[in-house]
Amino acid sequence: MNDIVQKAKSVYLRLIENDTELIRLRKSIESGKASYEAAQKYSERSGQLVQKAISQVSNGDLTVTQEILNPILEANYQDVLTVASQAQNVIYESTNVNLKPATVSYDNTYEKDISAKLENYDNVDEALDTAENLFISASQNYVDEIGRRSAKFMDESGISVLVSREYDDVGVHTTDKGGGDVCQWCLDRCGTDVPYDEAYEMGMFERHPGCGCIITYATKRRVVIQGKGDWETNRWINLREDKEREKRIRSNELFVQNYRPVVRGTGAVFNTLSGTEINAKKVDGYDNVYISDKAMIKPKALHNISKATESAIKKINIDEGKKPTVLIAEGSEINFSLANYDAVNNIISFAPVVGDKKKLILLQEGHAAEKDPYSTPFHEMYHCKQAQEYEKKHGKITSENYHNYINDLRAECKKKLDMLGITDKNVGGISYYAKKMYSHGFFDEAETEYNTLMVLKR
Repeated sequence: MNDIVQKAKSVYLRLIENDTELIRLRKSIESGKASYEAAQKYSERSGQLVQKAISQVSNGDLTVTQEILNPILEANYQDVLTVASQAQNVIYESTNVNLKPATVSYDNTYEKDISAKLENYDNVDEALDTAENLFISASQNYVDEIGRRSAKFMDESGISVLVSREYDDVGVHTTDKGGGDVCQWCLDRCGTDVPYDEAYEMGMFERHPGCGCIITYATKRRVVIQGKGDWETNRWINLREDKEREKRIRSNELFVQNYRPVVRGTGAVFNTLSGTEINAKKVDGYDNVYISDKAMIKPKALHNISKATESAIKKINIDEGKKPTVLIAEGSEINFSLANYDAVNNIISFAPVVGDKKKLILLQEGHAAEKDPYSTPFHEMYHCKQAQEYEKKHGKITSENYHNYINDLRAECKKKLDMLGITDKNVGGISYYAKKMYSHGFFDEAETEYNTLMVLKR
């Protein structure tokens, strides 16, 4: 075992050994006074510490992160398995059930999934923060599955087990639905005192990420297990069950997201230069980002747009106090364009598709750096830069002087292009769009294409 892996495991083990909450939970379980819920709280906290340990050791290095990921997840598995078994023994003793605690094998699919997700981010620390729920899910899965298997063993041993699932809408706010809608997927799996076999067929044990439903397993003697939390998946006991599970659990991306949910908050009204009135809501958790009441966007797409605009703000040197408002708008509200910049109101409007990197690359064909998903956001941010530079010299841009601004800007941009040696003969080397705009006298667009290309080539 190399030094970095050994260091990573040591850091994780030290974190769980010294964590105040975990110490309290371990003592309560060892004393025989705790319920199985304590084991689930333990698994949640230890999952958070997995993420913390990896972040401390990797120092933002993707290669190191991927190297230490599996060893730390295995250490988490061993620790949680021990605690869950202790908790299960307490339950069996209190209900006079003569069974050994169920056990589960280490599940390496979490390591593969998390490792793959890390490669989608430029910043490893940001990726680790985003993946926190995956680490928690991996840890909680073992406790959840041990509980389910134990209930199954009891049922097969002639001890009648009844399953209840109580709806809780916490999970609604962590799916692509955004928030506020009832989760019918969960409601279809809710019930009270349902015999184990029927509960299994109903899918009462299944969860999507962020699910907050409360699942209770009971016998006539007393409650056996109660659990609440986020589980991404369950591991079933045999091949038949595994195949049945695959048929029932939806793999739709609706329930697989690790980005901040799209939660619409305070209302606002935007009046655009074209005269369109857009009713919108501020997106909670984002800085100065709004979404039109007519628009729909997935959390990942909104994350991508926000990340691209923040990167553009830094690389194009937008003044900190004059960062533009980001507005996600429905296509008809922005003349069916991908994006546009409103210099009067300092607003960059994006169609939701700008957050879909694969689709965006196809749609921005013919533009500068057309294969870069940052091309469109950077293009609009450079228009913001043009407006800021103009206002430093000439004052505030208003609807009354907007046309003067555009005329002055195009004249200034033509001078800059001339100094760069860009003419109608070679402007096509920037992009097809730059050539087209140059031929129409829209030199502000041609200069923006040039600078977008230069910034993204660095």
